[in-house]
Amino acid sequence: MSRIILSRYASGEEHVVVGWDNPMQTFFWQEFNAEPRNPVTGDVEWDSPDGEEWEEMLGFAGYMHGELPDTDTLIGHAHVNNQAVFDAILFAIERGGKDGTPELIVELKRHQTLVYPESNETLDLSETHKA
Repeated sequence: MSRIILSRYASGEEHVVVGWDNPMQTFFWQEFNAEPRNPVTGDVEWDSPDGEEWEEMLGFAGYMHGELPDTDTLIGHAHVNNQAVFDAILFAIERGGKDGTPELIVELKRHQTLVYPESNETLDLSETHKA
């Protein structure tokens, strides 16, 4: 499964990830929740009330076989179902790429062609997009 990190929290934790799951033949998106932190120290606090209620995922899609078969479906699903993911995708697309083709779209399509073990690739496009 390939992963493309689109945004991170200020703490450096992954926020929005998209990618291609070859065995499931689907693109996917994931929105991760920030770990609960002490507002003063910034330390992770699992024993706080926030830590007890914490869920790793705020949202996800593309976990069923063939659910999001192409990049248009991936983008459309995010547009309808998760604004943070859609915004991160748009930000990555608007950054452009070679020959005017958005780097994100080129990379998603390239990742779709990878087979194991090369398909276990992670690409970080988050350097300029923070949650």
